[in-house]
Amino acid sequence: MVQEDLYTSPSLAKNLIFDGVHYLSERVLRHWPFSKLREQALQEAMKLIHYEDENTRYMTHASIEKVFL
Repeated sequence: MVQEDLYTSPSLAKNLIFDGVHYLSERVLRHWPFSKLREQALQEAMKLIHYEDENTRYMTHASIEKVFL
């Protein structure tokens, strides 16, 4: 979840630009070469998370590490 910036409110132009970039990039990234790359990155990230969990015997020093799960 992304929190809003409390110091400056987003302008209409900023919102339109960010929404447009997000919309276009999502449409492009869902197609073949990018979707395969994303899938490989997610598999590698999950492998690293499982590796860390197994080596620490599923114990953490704080709740910060488990936020990503």
